Amino acid sequence: MTEAITEHRAGRPSQAIDPSALKMFFETALSGSVTERAVGKSTRAKTYTTADTLLFETLDLEAGGAWIHKSFINKGKQAVMVPLDRESLQLQQQRRR
Repeated sequence: MTEAITEHRAGRPSQAIDPSALKMFFETALSGSVTERAVGKSTRAKTYTTADTLLFETLDLEAGGAWIHKSFINKGKQAVMVPLDRESLQLQQQRRR
């Protein structure tokens, strides 16, 4: 399944994305520095980071490392923080206060 999400702004027309630009976006995300951590006994989370992109993926180790979920994020001009566990979520909520 593939889905794309963007922020809707009334009165702003949307534009089609050039397939080659989309391909370059995915390739850029995959070229980032990688960090990994265990999430339970059979799941691994990987984060790929570049200056412009983030890729979060989870892998099922009991299924030969098949991916469960992937999220590609274009950082744009905004800072992005995605909590991967309860502790990170609590820190994010404290910073908002």
